[in-house]
Amino acid sequence: MRLVIVQSDEIPHPGIDSSQNPTRFRYYRYYQWVYFIFFLQAFMFYIPEWLWKIWEGQKIDNLVSSFEDVLLNETERRRKMDTIIRYLTKTWKMHYWYAMKYIFCEFLSLANVVGQMYLLDKFFDGRFKTFGIRVVQFSRTQKQFTTYSNTTLSSKWDPKIMLFPRVTKCIFRRYGKTSNIETYDALCIMTLNIISEKLFIFLWFWLVILAALSSINLLLNLILVVIPIFRTYALRLRLHHINFTKLHALIRQGNYGDFFFLLDLLSLNVDNILFTELVREISNELPGKQIVLQI
Repeated sequence: MRLVIVQSDEIPHPGIDSSQNPTRFRYYRYYQWVYFIFFLQAFMFYIPEWLWKIWEGQKIDNLVSSFEDVLLNETERRRKMDTIIRYLTKTWKMHYWYAMKYIFCEFLSLANVVGQMYLLDKFFDGRFKTFGIRVVQFSRTQKQFTTYSNTTLSSKWDPKIMLFPRVTKCIFRRYGKTSNIETYDALCIMTLNIISEKLFIFLWFWLVILAALSSINLLLNLILVVIPIFRTYALRLRLHHINFTKLHALIRQGNYGDFFFLLDLLSLNVDNILFTELVREISNELPGKQIVLQI
C-alpha cells in the first residue's frame, strides 16, 4: 500500500494526489500485523507478573488469608497471630533476596515499557516515538483538512492521517489479454486504520505514563535500599502511634528485605490496628528483645 506525500493545494483525499515521483511515495507494510503486535505486547506485559507470582509463591496470601474472616474468634485470631510472629522472627534478615526479586520485576516492567516504545517505533518505521507529541501539536494548530466549494484543500499534515491513512493508492498487477502484465491504480479504503489510530494514540500516552510512574516507583525503592532512615519514614506513614526513635531502631535490626516483606507487603494486606500490634509483637520477640515499641 502506498501513500503519496502531498505538496499540491487541491487533492482528492488527504495523502493522495497524481504524483508519479517514487521519492514522494510512502509504503505501509504494518497493516496486516497490527493485531499480532497487540498480542505480543500483552504477552510481554504479563512476563514480570508471571515471574513475581512464581518467586513470591503466595507467601503473603498464606500468612494473612485467615484474617479476612470478620467472624474469627479471639482465640483463633491469637493463634494465627502467633504463627505469623514465629515465622517472621525465625526468618528475620532472610528476606533480602525476596525483596531483590521484586525490585528486579519492577526494573523488568520499566524495561518492558521502554522496549515496547522502541519496538513500536521500529514497527512504524521511526514515526511512533514522537507520535503523541505531533498529534497534540496538530490539534492545537489547524484542522485535518478544509472543505471549500467541493474541493479538499491540503493543510498542515495530520500525523494521524500520515501514519494511519484511511484511503491509499494500491497497485494491482495482472495478466492482460495479450499475456502481458498490466498495472492498475486503485483507491483502497483501510477501514481498520480508523480504529488503529485511536488505539495507538491511547497506547502512546499510556506507555509514557507507565514509564514515568515505573521510573518514580523504582527510584523510590532504590532510595529505600540505600538509605535506611527513609524506611522508617515510610513505615511511620502507616504507624502514626509508634515512637519514631524506637521504630527506627527496629528497622536497623533488619535489612531491606525485612522492611519490604514486613512493612510493605504485610501492611497492604492487613488492617492498621492488626499491623500495629503485629509490629509491636515482633519487636518484643526479636533476639535479645532490645526494643519495646510503645503505642
